Amino acid sequence: MLLKSHETGKIDLKIGRAADFYGPRVKQSGIGSDFFKSIEMGKATNVVGNIDKKHSITYIKDFARVLVTLGNNENASEIIYHVPNMEVTSVRNFGKAIASTQYRSSNHA
Repeated sequence: MLLKSHETGKIDLKIGRAADFYGPRVKQSGIGSDFFKSIEMGKATNVVGNIDKKHSITYIKDFARVLVTLGNNENASEIIYHVPNMEVTSVRNFGKAIASTQYRSSNHA
């Protein structure tokens, strides 16, 4: 329905696509709030799939900024935009980086 409205010129449609989200208030994601709570408590976390395979991850606030930019840009001529992600890493390495950052932050606060 939206694509048809775009094709007929009724609306200017932009679609932003991203990988798995993480960040403030993200709950329904493989790397959502439960993932971070487990790391914060020093416990194992449940994830779907192979935690050592490379995975694309999108910070939710970066995704929001891109969507706002697309919505306000009349010169954006494409319909679908793939939002840039952080460097591809494994979920295990991402978790280790988060744990290391939290450790440093808590010891240097």
